[in-house]
Amino acid sequence: MVEMHLRLLRDECDRKTGIWDTVDEELTRLEKQIKIFCRAEIKSMKRTNRQQNNNNKEQNSKVHRHSENTRKIRDNISNIAYLTNIASKQGRKKQDTGR
Repeated sequence: MVEMHLRLLRDECDRKTGIWDTVDEELTRLEKQIKIFCRAEIKSMKRTNRQQNNNNKEQNSKVHRHSENTRKIRDNISNIAYLTNIASKQGRKKQDTGR
């Protein structure tokens, strides 16, 4: 019932002004613009996401290298402490035998 009434109104307007054709054209134009805008936004979001993923990978790599370097430094300190301990023991032995 409502659809029929709208159709009659539309037909009447078409005869008088042709406004519905203009409205349909405008709606079609707007739909195209919305689709283009959405595609552009999706591309932009994907680009941003890719950049953020690359930044995260780079940051993770830096953290990994930092932890490797920290481990190497810790090992070196441990080795130095071990060698210092051995050297001090040998130094004490020399002092004991030298007396």
